[in-house]
Amino acid sequence: MLVFAARVPAGADWHATRQGFRYRNTVGIPDGIRRVRLVAGSADEAKISLVGKGELLPLGPAGQPLPLPLLVQLENMAGTCWGAYFYDASSDDGTVFKSP
Repeated sequence: MLVFAARVPAGADWHATRQGFRYRNTVGIPDGIRRVRLVAGSADEAKISLVGKGELLPLGPAGQPLPLPLLVQLENMAGTCWGAYFYDASSDDGTVFKSP
């Protein structure tokens, strides 16, 4: 079941770092995503972190926790997909989701 989808556009908000790439957009246009960090590594060591917030983030009704286990996927425009399952959360109140 798809809970929500959000786009992170290509362009000037992306920057190369020593370890990979980062995206920063302080207003979260178009879908509420404000920061993405991609860290290169092997399958067990690569990392993706994402921060989204605000009215543009399409999360659904406030106060509804996300269902667990939660599958999070990141797909680029070429169709390459990365994903991870989250089986527990340190915070999941419908407005903040954090997993250890």
